[in-house]
Amino acid sequence: MTRTFSFTQVIAAVPRLTEEELTQYIEASVVVPTLTATTQVFCHVDLARLELLCDLRDVFNLDADAVQMVVGLIDQLHDARASLEAIIAAVSSEPEEVRRRIGIAVQHWSEGASRRGATN
Repeated sequence: MTRTFSFTQVIAAVPRLTEEELTQYIEASVVVPTLTATTQVFCHVDLARLELLCDLRDVFNLDADAVQMVVGLIDQLHDARASLEAIIAAVSSEPEEVRRRIGIAVQHWSEGASRRGATN
């Protein structure tokens, strides 16, 4: 079973995080706790995300808006990676001839993208 953390437990587990900051991150949907019948709870992924938020703020001196932007970009990269993994799995299940044609098409597209990037 996945362990969950209450608001108070999160503050204790992430000492660099204040109650006000956690509330702001929740309100901005930077961290989205799971809602139960009586409260909101957080998981280990939320704790790791909050540690990252503190690092961005403390180590890189980013303000709240910049932190939200960086985390949004990280989320987009994770989504793109998940989509790419799904595409790879789908292509892998295709017959060899289909995989070969897709490989050639991807190679041609990549070469064209490299040339386009070099001229920009």
